[in-house]
Amino acid sequence: MAATVADPDNAANHVAVGLTAYELGESPLVLGSAARAVPLAPMATNSWLVMALSMVNTPSDHPTAKGAFLLAIKLSRDPDYTRKYLRNLAAKGNNPQASTVINAALFEDATNKRLFQ
Repeated sequence: MAATVADPDNAANHVAVGLTAYELGESPLVLGSAARAVPLAPMATNSWLVMALSMVNTPSDHPTAKGAFLLAIKLSRDPDYTRKYLRNLAAKGNNPQASTVINAALFEDATNKRLFQ
């Protein structure tokens, strides 16, 4: 948290806080981190991962969260690694809603090869 205060324009710091907050179940902090990370680094995979994670607990946001996970895969320099990270995150089972949305995104990614074309 101190890093985001010391350097508020560093997207990586906001991503780190957002991922940590997600693991701790601090949804408002995840949303705040995502709201800063995406505008600072809109082409960064991790910004969109945090954005997606900030929305998984609100069922009405699930389609948007799924899209953010898909965009994270698309923007990734190593899409296979990003898919593996998402599979592992879903398999943890800490958040059933997150697992559902992640699995839906991975299914869409696997079955719709024309996505983003």
